[in-house]
Amino acid sequence: MTIRNMTNDICPRCAGARLLQEFGVIRCPLCGYLKSGKDINVKKKHVSLGEYMSAANTLEVGKTVPVEIQHQHICRHNQDVVQMGKYKVWLSEVPGKKWKREKPDLGVYMAVPWLSFAGNVLTNGIPLTTMTSYDIIFISWPDRGIIDKQQLVPVVNKILDYLEEGRQVEIGCFGGHGRTGTVAACVLGIAEHLDGDMAIDEIRKRYCTYAIEGILQEQLVRDFLRR
Repeated sequence: MTIRNMTNDICPRCAGARLLQEFGVIRCPLCGYLKSGKDINVKKKHVSLGEYMSAANTLEVGKTVPVEIQHQHICRHNQDVVQMGKYKVWLSEVPGKKWKREKPDLGVYMAVPWLSFAGNVLTNGIPLTTMTSYDIIFISWPDRGIIDKQQLVPVVNKILDYLEEGRQVEIGCFGGHGRTGTVAACVLGIAEHLDGDMAIDEIRKRYCTYAIEGILQEQLVRDFLRR
């Protein structure tokens, strides 16, 4: 089994996230800082689509030293079903070309590659003869960053409207962790009347320990769910 634990230690390099412990290595999910036994400033290769800490990662301390990795685990999220109160929500990363998928009734996406799944022509209400594949909300949201809470409120409300009508909702960003986890935690908090800390803990338990990247995204969840 792959062991991942979110520590209480703040990254000493970027101060933007709590350190993760996994594969015998403690690392920052934002800037790539790692330490093993003692503090070591290192570089790591970033792996797309959720394949964090795969065999491609190395420690660079004077010379390149490979990190021992458990190859059998790859973190991928393709319409993972997460229970949120009485609702079931799909959480996803950008799918691979050959992945089997079903169409949701509503897709809430925060990475440009998702736009091709909604249709080849998208408009802001201009009537055209072409139709989108399904309803979509696209949020211009920087990777590993945040948006204003007031921008998130109507999005979460619309997600809950679709879920209450018994319609399927999918939430996705590029790797399916930071932005996806942030929105999902907000939906979960409203659905189950949780505060921010409880919603963060629960989405990491039910979905992925990588969900919600960085202190700013954690704080956005807390602010959103503050009574």
